[in-house]
Amino acid sequence: MAHSIRSTAIVTLMQLHTPFSSPPEQQSSSHGPPALDLAAHLQLLLAPRFVVERELAGGAMSTVYLARDTSSRLPVAVKLIADPDPDERARFRREAAVTARLRHPNILPLLDAGEDPALIYLVTPFVNGGSLRDRLDRQGTLTAREAARILHALASALAHSHAHGIIHGDVKPENILLAGDHVLLADFGAARLLASTRHGTINRASGEHPAAASPTVGTPRYMSPEQALGDPHPDPRSDIYSLAVVGVELLTGRPPFSAPTTRAILLAHLSKPAPSLVTRTGVPLRLARILDTSLRKRPDDRPPSAAVVARELAPLLERPIIIPFGPALVVSRRGVAAGRRVGRLAGVVTAVSLSIATVAAALLLLVGLATPTPDGVRVARGGVDSAASDVVAPTSCGSTRIGDAVTAGSRGRAG
Repeated sequence: MAHSIRSTAIVTLMQLHTPFSSPPEQQSSSHGPPALDLAAHLQLLLAPRFVVERELAGGAMSTVYLARDTSSRLPVAVKLIADPDPDERARFRREAAVTARLRHPNILPLLDAGEDPALIYLVTPFVNGGSLRDRLDRQGTLTAREAARILHALASALAHSHAHGIIHGDVKPENILLAGDHVLLADFGAARLLASTRHGTINRASGEHPAAASPTVGTPRYMSPEQALGDPHPDPRSDIYSLAVVGVELLTGRPPFSAPTTRAILLAHLSKPAPSLVTRTGVPLRLARILDTSLRKRPDDRPPSAAVVARELAPLLERPIIIPFGPALVVSRRGVAAGRRVGRLAGVVTAVSLSIATVAAALLLLVGLATPTPDGVRVARGGVDSAASDVVAPTSCGSTRIGDAVTAGSRGRAG
């Protein structure tokens, strides 16, 4: 769909209603309601489960309303298309059928969907944090750690989608929502089904064969080379390429390929090498290499799956732990849990070492008290003997002193 849904509380326990719920006959109109009555007409379709509160955003293709679930009192977003043409209805049905079957913490869930002759609508949680595009517009770039965190969440979401035979087809900042630190992949309107998958019945409810492909749709700046060529059957590595394009933009502030025309952008995806981030300051070598390999022109040269990308990104999420150990500082990247374990071990070792040192000192003290000062040995308070400085020496009074020198000789010579 054309609009990113901006949302706030994420509903995780709501049950999905059956998509395409049929409204009462008296609510339908063959010519559609007047524009000013759109919200009222939508309310008739949503009642009694949701109450429409106000319009959030409007565009040429869709309008987004804020509504509220009457049971949970949680806010929801309702994306509506008025007077849809057959292509829009087909895309809507595909998005609803696909999204309703995906349950993943980093995928925006579908709560309800419906249509009548006048309009079609999708209901999703309302996410108040805006889109990744909004954040990039404010900040320009993100830190490598923040970029890796977002990319890892998206790779995990894509791995789940691909496991269900669904190619997202339009991974871009506008379709990535942020709820605090939580990342949500949204808008499966451009989704395509893998030509061969065990989840082959996913689109039969809409009358479409699982292997059928819609015309190529997507956003040129984020398209894979195979999308640019109009490949009717892209595989998961197409989404991996688009994800890497997003990654480059997060770190540099712009996608790897920009041009004044759509044709020029698509040609760049097909023929120009993507700029490498290996030498870019502030980008870990591991992250740069993941993005470089994911942006290769041939799908066979990219990581084989989004799950592999997520696994490769995971070490970048671990925080460095500084552990004091002896005179040096040991820096560990094992993560918070590992750091705590090592820290506890260091504490135990330190406690044992202190105990041993205390026992040794006590033994030396006892030995010093029990041993009489031999004749011919005195403590030279004024001088330092080079061979015996900084040692513990027994004195004639039975005490010990650190740092005094012991000088051997007869009392006659010392006198």
